[in-house]
Order: sequence, then C-alpha cells, then structure tokens
Amino acid sequence: ADAEPPPTPLSNSAGMANLTIENQTERQLVLLYASPSGDEDWGPDLLEGAVVVPGDVVTFVLPPGWWDVKCVLEDEDQVTFGELELEADDYVLSLLPDEGPGEEDAPEPR
Repeated sequence: ADAEPPPTPLSNSAGMANLTIENQTERQLVLLYASPSGDEDWGPDLLEGAVVVPGDVVTFVLPPGWWDVKCVLEDEDQVTFGELELEADDYVLSLLPDEGPGEEDAPEPR
C-alpha cells in the first residue's frame, strides 16, 4: 500500500498573531509600519502603497511578541503605539479622531 503523505498544517498562520487596524479618523491612513519593540528600524510599509480610508479596517499577520506600530495619516500626522503584546489571536488597534482646536472642548476666547 502507498504511504500516506504527512499531514499539512491547516494554514500558514498557525501560531501567528493577527493585528487589525481600524481607521476611525476622518483621514486616510497612508503608511503603516510594525517592528519588534526595541528595533531601531521600522522596516517596509506594510500597506505597500495602498491606503486605508476612513471607517475601513486592515489586518496583518505577524509573529507573536512585542511590537511597535507607526501609523502615518494623509497629512503626515504620525501616531505611534509602543510595546503592543501580540499573542496568537486578534489584536485590534483603533485610530481615533483627533480632538483638535475647534472641538467643543476648546476653551472659549475671552
């Protein structure tokens, strides 16, 4: 009888972590970097030239561990998240709208 082929893993993402970014701002997310915490180099843009429009979500598969994430919005505003612990499950990161001047919380001019 022929030998059975060895079993193959169900997917390449076994043991990997999903990092999901939600763009809840009113601007496009144009660049996204993730690097192991403590690493000097951000590495390549994970979006590879794509953009994440307001209200959209994007997910990446990364090895578990401690990661730093840098998001760059269309007006070159940067938001950096340090030391996110990614485990073998989903980690959801929400980019929230800025509370800039002109919002209700701004002090009234005298």
